Amino acid sequence: MTARRDFYEKNSAKSISDHDFDSSVFPFFNALFILLNAIPATAPAAITTPAIFSFTGWVWEVICHLVEDRMFINRGVLFGPWLPIYGTGGILILVLLKRFFDRPGLLFVMIMTVCGVVEYVTGWWLETFFHTRWWDYRDFVFQIQGRVCLIGLLVFGLGGLAFVYEIAPRLNKLIMKMNVSIRKLLCAVLITVFVIDLLYSLANPNTGFGITSGI
Repeated sequence: MTARRDFYEKNSAKSISDHDFDSSVFPFFNALFILLNAIPATAPAAITTPAIFSFTGWVWEVICHLVEDRMFINRGVLFGPWLPIYGTGGILILVLLKRFFDRPGLLFVMIMTVCGVVEYVTGWWLETFFHTRWWDYRDFVFQIQGRVCLIGLLVFGLGGLAFVYEIAPRLNKLIMKMNVSIRKLLCAVLITVFVIDLLYSLANPNTGFGITSGI
């Protein structure tokens, strides 16, 4: 358990200010160079981990619709292959519930609670801002206003336990084994692409069959 509690323990690493490339060649490289050096050496794990879980959540929902509708459906408000709600839930679990990591039973309940709050608030905000639903549990038993349901929270609880005890620690070790410059570059690319997708999707959200439904 101690190793898991030290999941985000600080790791020393050199800066890329040693100039892995000539940043004076193009203005773009100058901007990228500044962004890369602004990223702490330990930040990539905190950014790539939720990105990976956002991607995993997207893959999970796409597979569910492939089975149910027998067609590819790009799930989510954004157009990229990620569902930020999964990454957000993962980070909140690691940050807010760290004190419960040595008590799996209580952690399971707390994960359900955190994920339920995140899903409910996100659903409410999307409905209020876009007047559209990106998920609807009104046909499920034990649901609250179609935004959360018991079966979904149970799945999140089990998935969260696997995330805390097995997946996240292994993923963190894998990321920290990467070259510092590569980690920072990957981090910068993820941030850039995500922000572009987010800004575009706020004005032109992803909608359609299997993606959205009316309120």
